[in-house]
Amino acid sequence: MSQTPTHNVEGLIQTGIRFYQQGEYLHAETMIEKALRITPDNADAHNLLGVIKLAAGTPDQAVEHFTAAIRINTSYADYHYNLALTYIQLSEHQHAISALKTAIDLRPDYTEALNTLGAAYMGEQRWAEARQAIDAALKIDPNIGEAWVNSCGIMNKLELGEKAVAAGMRGMELCPDLIQAPYNLGKALAAQGKLDEASALFRQTLKMSPSYAEAHYSLSHNLLMQENFDHGWDEFEYRLQVDRRGIYKNKLVPFWNGEPLKGRLVHIMGEQAIGEQIMFSTMIEDIIQQGGQVIYECEKRLVPLYKRSFPEISVIELQNPVHIDLRSPDIDFRVCVGSLGRWFRRSVDSFKPSTQFLLPDPELVALLKEKYSKLGNGPTIGISWKSTSREFAGNKVMPLEFWRPILTLPDCNFVSLQYGDIREDCTLIKKEFNREIYIDRDISPLESLEQSAAQISAVDMVISISNATVHLAGALGTETWMILGDVPLWHWFVHRNDSLWYKSVRNFRKPHAGNWDTVVSGIMKELPGKIKKL
Repeated sequence: MSQTPTHNVEGLIQTGIRFYQQGEYLHAETMIEKALRITPDNADAHNLLGVIKLAAGTPDQAVEHFTAAIRINTSYADYHYNLALTYIQLSEHQHAISALKTAIDLRPDYTEALNTLGAAYMGEQRWAEARQAIDAALKIDPNIGEAWVNSCGIMNKLELGEKAVAAGMRGMELCPDLIQAPYNLGKALAAQGKLDEASALFRQTLKMSPSYAEAHYSLSHNLLMQENFDHGWDEFEYRLQVDRRGIYKNKLVPFWNGEPLKGRLVHIMGEQAIGEQIMFSTMIEDIIQQGGQVIYECEKRLVPLYKRSFPEISVIELQNPVHIDLRSPDIDFRVCVGSLGRWFRRSVDSFKPSTQFLLPDPELVALLKEKYSKLGNGPTIGISWKSTSREFAGNKVMPLEFWRPILTLPDCNFVSLQYGDIREDCTLIKKEFNREIYIDRDISPLESLEQSAAQISAVDMVISISNATVHLAGALGTETWMILGDVPLWHWFVHRNDSLWYKSVRNFRKPHAGNWDTVVSGIMKELPGKIKKL
């Protein structure tokens, strides 16, 4: 007696499942496709074929079959969930979020969907919404290890230190074999200044996944912060796999790996943000001293400054498509400017902090000095009090209320060096401190670094939190007092009150687990006397 079509379909599906479980995806696809030719409106078969396509590495085709399954049976939550997983693999997080919300509407206690919704929000950097989704999953089931790991990652981004550590430890307890578990906990501990513990967790992550670039990169920050340059710079190279701002466009030229440079033409590419580009370019002189000829490709706002300051090199603007000068067959090597540390800064003694290496427009400096001399008696102090960095702002902002002792000092004038819209801040300072902060409307810090450089050179000293202002002031040789949080960026190191990069920069550090009052007290012990000398 011949089998009915239904029996044939069931047999094909079961055979397809067996092939799928054995990792024989092509055979599995063949079986399910045969089943669908018999019953094209079989939602389960479309869903299964989508699962197989996803496992086989063809997510675009998986989307088609999950969508078909949903079209046939829109009320089954798993179909929407599987579609969301596929969108996440395609980095289409908005579509994933929509599908996951539908799945959760259909099944409110769907903890896997809630946890994945949190991950999708993380992909969009929507940290508050991610936290809400993860918290909802953990409220239903507090033993979801992956959710605790995700929670740790979210808390890291929200800079909720103790909560991040607690979540990370719970995640490690429940799923220690998940690669992200030690990594996220390591990030949480590093943010609290527990660098040795954090480094141990990054190394644990790398034992599980030796090629995990993020763990190498995070480890490099800890090592460099602790002045372990010999190992730290090597780990720092993994940033080129993590931070896409360090990717070369000119791939026909070999990397420079320490070869002799006399008479050789080197393309150095600026990388990361403005501050880092300035800081790393303190090493361009090392290339020149070895007899190398340099093309420095940097952010366009730096070009006029660098052309004036380094007349012996070619300075061009970072752009896409690649600049015509970088198509020259005469270029011998290429290197990212941050990679120069591997060769020139392998120990503390190898650092050569410069008094000044950037030259501002002298006419503009003179004009601004004359303008600021009319503000009143006493020296002019440039101030900057916050960072606009979304990732690091929490540890790079001293709230305005703590500036009161500094801003109420007599016999000096304050000029804003702060970029961004600061009208509300200055109004608050005027109201609360009865102090006018001069905002030079002729200066556009975000648009013209030529103007910023001249302004910084025109003031008598700078007091600033850690932002691009400090790097520019240090490169210009302006005396600068920098206010650091308890866990600053790696390039300010752990305990130093001086800077290895700039001679004119001095650090005032917020003690770990201390408060900003301590920093301000340290500044106020010296600032009145300093003002009298300026």
